[in-house]
Amino acid sequence: LAGGLYAVAVGYYGNAQVATVARKQREKEGRYASTLLDVHAHTDRARRLSATSARKDVQITRLIMRSSWAVHAGLAVLTGVALVVSVRDVRAGAMQPGDLFLYLAYVLTVHRRMVHLGRQLARWGKVEAHIGRLSDLMGAPDTVQPNLPALRDALVLHDVRVGRSAKSGGVRRLKRMDLTIEAGSKVAVMGNGRSARSLFLRVLAGRELAKGTIEWDGNPVTVAQLARAQEIRYLAQTPIFGYERLGELLGVADATDLERDAERARALGIDVIVAAAPKGLDTRLASTNLNRVEARAVSLYEILRGAKGSLWILDDLLEGLSRKRAANWMNAVMQSAGGRTVILGLERVPLDAPFDRILLARGRQVVEEEHAGVGARDVDGFSDLGE
Repeated sequence: LAGGLYAVAVGYYGNAQVATVARKQREKEGRYASTLLDVHAHTDRARRLSATSARKDVQITRLIMRSSWAVHAGLAVLTGVALVVSVRDVRAGAMQPGDLFLYLAYVLTVHRRMVHLGRQLARWGKVEAHIGRLSDLMGAPDTVQPNLPALRDALVLHDVRVGRSAKSGGVRRLKRMDLTIEAGSKVAVMGNGRSARSLFLRVLAGRELAKGTIEWDGNPVTVAQLARAQEIRYLAQTPIFGYERLGELLGVADATDLERDAERARALGIDVIVAAAPKGLDTRLASTNLNRVEARAVSLYEILRGAKGSLWILDDLLEGLSRKRAANWMNAVMQSAGGRTVILGLERVPLDAPFDRILLARGRQVVEEEHAGVGARDVDGFSDLGE
């Protein structure tokens, strides 16, 4: 009985600490998960959270080890003392040998139950954090901001910049800039993979935290509003999507829908992807089942076919494509865009592309190219304006 009570006390005390640490960490992760719903974090904050979680997991493991060691040590000492006393009693005739074996079985049963109790107490911290989070969500008022209207005037950036990070060596990743992109314009952002091109496009799409002011038709908007805006369709440099029916990924119901849009499907190579899929449009695929160009083609086709949103931001659109295929993709985008605002991230700009403006991403800044076609080198039909 004394051993059982000791095990309960030590196990509860040790695992209560485990539960506290686990609860606090899960609460922090829950708060950050809420932020991730608003802002798709490609930032250092995600990496810091991962590092913090790893340290907390190590701390939790050490606490479990210490409390388990204390329980086992206490049970061992008490069992040893009880055995000494019991052997003396058996020799003195005050105790039957069978009672001694019954006591040993009782000790083993208590040990197993205490270990199980400790594990349950350790889990309670996580359960408590989840219960608290669900209670907050169920009792919270609906504070979701309305979706942005269609872009009709301009997207304006005032003093926008992206701060330093540990990965960038303490150097500002995007220098401050002021820029106005008029609604309906077709803009190319030209830069290589080492430039701030993709970072700049993520800022416009609400996928990157930035300082400064962004105005949508004269109204200041937050990064969270941009990230949730249905008016913004964003094609990432490397699209990532989970397992879904290929038809759902493309936004088509059946093969008949795809046949009606055969010209665009052929231009993007969707017909080849569907033909290679074992079950056609019913094949469940993820981005990991496709190469980078195929994943980009699937995501781009869904954007062009859906024809939703007034601002299309398409990053690294023509990377890895031949000249002919790049021309097909560019024509498909421009024909589908209509009067929408289109911002394309490109490493090289086709000389015959109908862009209203060309921005150059050089190093950590994005600047206006006043005379994009002047002095450009014709490299296989593309403008090679520099790094």
